[in-house]
Amino acid sequence: MKILFLGPYRQSDEWGNTSRNYIRSLLTTEHDIYTRPIYLAPNIYEGDTEWLEKLETTVLDSDPDFIIQHTLPPFFSHNTHIQNNAILCPLEHQFRTGDINPWSIHFENINHILVPNKTDEMSIKNWIGHKSVYSVGKAVNKEALESPISKLDIDPNCFYFYFIGSSREYDNLEPMLRAYFGEFDENEPVNIIVYSEDVKETTSKINEIKSKLQKYPRPELYKTEIMVQNMIEDPNTIISQLHDIGNCYLSPLNGNSNNVRVLEAAVFNNDVIISNKCGGLGFDYNNAHMINATLEPIFSSYHPMPDLYTSYDKWIKPEIASLQKVMRTVYEKRDINRDTKRNTTCAKAKRQFSYKMIGRNIKDALNDICY
Repeated sequence: MKILFLGPYRQSDEWGNTSRNYIRSLLTTEHDIYTRPIYLAPNIYEGDTEWLEKLETTVLDSDPDFIIQHTLPPFFSHNTHIQNNAILCPLEHQFRTGDINPWSIHFENINHILVPNKTDEMSIKNWIGHKSVYSVGKAVNKEALESPISKLDIDPNCFYFYFIGSSREYDNLEPMLRAYFGEFDENEPVNIIVYSEDVKETTSKINEIKSKLQKYPRPELYKTEIMVQNMIEDPNTIISQLHDIGNCYLSPLNGNSNNVRVLEAAVFNNDVIISNKCGGLGFDYNNAHMINATLEPIFSSYHPMPDLYTSYDKWIKPEIASLQKVMRTVYEKRDINRDTKRNTTCAKAKRQFSYKMIGRNIKDALNDICY
């Protein structure tokens, strides 16, 4: 089978990372894979692209048997005579509310839908049951996570929450910091590591939160967080270090089910905190902790896709009190034997999120559609 994959794999953000992992997964099948880039954002990936260029420059001598478009419904292209044309997309939370939203018409015109987890699959089937919907999972770049690790200079006796993202509203950094600084006192052996795309803005946000909490007379009396700069030569190395030394990954994002960093944290057998509105991890993971969250209409200056209007959509807003309670519970029940249990637990997650497993899931879905 000839498969043409269209996706934002040339981007440096999570969309790009996820798209590259889906391509790697497809390459584990016996199918012929061709790729062409699309762009949802202007950020450009500057890592190893030689293997992508080979796939891009390969000329199709005939029409593909199947087209997979890794994109959002409003950007799905119907301008093709290829019958087997599927969208591969994560569901944002608004599709799980059952409300009418401006994206409805786009999903109505797509016949085949691939999603990253069972929660999204069931939600779409309940919403528009006449569509063929398949849960194919989401792959983790296992090779990057297994790269040689040199420890960051930290206190080994301290419990570490950690966050990977930016200060943008979408990443919900503010409620995480409010919960952390509000819940834990200066003398407790706990800290938070913030790996940020915009250290200057994030540092300013942290100081602002400390001032507004009014827990201590001056911001410098709060616990000192650990800031990690994103602009480094090999981001995979520092991320693998964070997963290795961190104890609990914080990911109550506004949307985006199955954040790949959550899956990576599961590979390292870490605790993860996610909202009860996201899609979960896709398998039974004892170290996943849900916090309560509400759905609020979007009100933000952050507008990464100017052609998409989202005034009818909603973002997930975590409840601070719930987040504080769960963070405290995770900290109090911390597993001092985590490293001794890591190898056996990791094996399950590595299989679940491996390129071979995701490739097999996609292959099974395509075979079901075609045959």
